[in-house]
Amino acid sequence: MASAGAQCDHVTHVSTQLPYAITVAAVSFVAYIIAGFFPSAFIALPVAIILMIATLFIMRRFLG
Repeated sequence: MASAGAQCDHVTHVSTQLPYAITVAAVSFVAYIIAGFFPSAFIALPVAIILMIATLFIMRRFLG
């Protein structure tokens, strides 16, 4: 829908958005594993948020 709305080729849209989706999937996977060790969301959620922010800062430093 997004590629059709932007009048962009679907394959081009997917290839440009895939790095973002893979990054979020990888951080979510690690956060899910961490959540398995801590039964409380009050611990797991802040850790996941910090992990995502750290990933963004690392990407900004090395890629941008």
